[in-house]
Amino acid sequence: MEIKQLEYFRAIVDAGTISGAARNLHMTQPPLSYQIKMLEEELGVKLFVRGAKNITLTEAGKALYIRAGSLLTMADITKREVIKANEAATIHIGLAPSTVSMMAKQFKIYAVKHPEIHFDIHEGSTFTLKDQLENRVVDITTLRTPISVNGYASHILMTDELCAMSVLQEKWGENGVLTLEQLSGEPLILSHRYRGFLLSAFERKGLSVDIYYECEDARTAMTLAEYYRSMGLKVLLMADSTSRWAQALREMSNRMEELPGPDAFPMDLSSIISNFYGRAGYVKLNNDKTGSITFIGTVSPAGGNLKEPVTENTKKVARCFYALEQDRADKKRYPAVNPIDSYSKYIEYPEFEAYISEHINDEWIDKVNEIKTRLQRGKEIAEQINILGDDGVPVEYHVIFWKSELIDFVILQQDAFDEIDAVTPMERQEAILDMVIDICHTEFEFDNFNEVMDYFKKMINICKQMNYSKFKSEEYDGFRKQLKELIDEKKLQS
Repeated sequence: MEIKQLEYFRAIVDAGTISGAARNLHMTQPPLSYQIKMLEEELGVKLFVRGAKNITLTEAGKALYIRAGSLLTMADITKREVIKANEAATIHIGLAPSTVSMMAKQFKIYAVKHPEIHFDIHEGSTFTLKDQLENRVVDITTLRTPISVNGYASHILMTDELCAMSVLQEKWGENGVLTLEQLSGEPLILSHRYRGFLLSAFERKGLSVDIYYECEDARTAMTLAEYYRSMGLKVLLMADSTSRWAQALREMSNRMEELPGPDAFPMDLSSIISNFYGRAGYVKLNNDKTGSITFIGTVSPAGGNLKEPVTENTKKVARCFYALEQDRADKKRYPAVNPIDSYSKYIEYPEFEAYISEHINDEWIDKVNEIKTRLQRGKEIAEQINILGDDGVPVEYHVIFWKSELIDFVILQQDAFDEIDAVTPMERQEAILDMVIDICHTEFEFDNFNEVMDYFKKMINICKQMNYSKFKSEEYDGFRKQLKELIDEKKLQS
């Protein structure tokens, strides 16, 4: 017997009909009738005598009606008392990370005196906790000052000294203490958080202050880079993670109750990222000098999902993209850069094509595109092999797959700890690419997939030994001769 069934039973009695009770309960008649039927079957008695226009209670029904009223009243009281007791027994506390160790001792003391009280701890930044306090998510919180919270009582738990860092050692006073008088007139770098606090301190003493730089935004670094570029310098700017910057933008957008875009990021995320990356580049100055900003940004998508908004919008504007892959790292294939998802749009530029044609050869770009196509085809066949098994895929498919593996092991992988393989001159890169392309164009004859696998493993091993050998050395030429002999063994004669 359930509380809801008793509520339905009393509703039918009060309405006089099942249809009337259904209207009052804002539900249809069939499920209401079904619940009453289940209640009668559980009790083993008839509760109603159904007439043509209305229903009447049986003796059992009359007894249940009286008891049901008491039970429902008791259930409501119990529910309210439980909710009230739960609210009274739990204190929701916000803690800034820097105050956790200090408050842990206080929690222990309080818990000993009040064992019936439970703590619900919320950890976050000062501004996050301030918002949670104002929105009554937490009952009490610790905050780093200076910060004001209107309408709430506050108490200073601990004070600490404000420290300054300087490269001018002669400015330090005795015992490493700097006075405001000594700092006055010196260019200062400040955090936004302490700007008002420090300015007030200088003003109270009637001192001037020179703020050289204050900001906590990645875009400021780009502004500084633009300044140095206008001086005719070449600047390399590296961003730790534009994903964290985008997440901060999402937090601000949500707090300002702006219309959210995909994954709750700002609607204009695409234009924000585009404008930021667009500030990099090469310029010619009025004095005929040149300057440039090369921007290298990193994205850290959750779970390696390259389809999330930050990564997708970054790929729209970035001319070059290296996709690091956990699976390649697990397989010890270094550098762990996915050759399919990675790209360079510079290869499409006419000036780049002209440069390559002049310094390497006219066929270089076509060969690079062919290599990437073969890698994509090899990946597709690998997926088929995983699904159908080795026997379920034709032998010629295995050959295509292992040719893509040859490209991976010989061209894409590199040993940074080897003196020779760590750096590959352009001449050697050209020779390796031509060698692998020639092998890919060669037709081979095999009887089964095991023969294919064993053959290409031998070939890969010889090629890797070549990569560890000094270019055009006697050892290198020896491995090149072994490779030619191996190719001739299975080469299909025309």
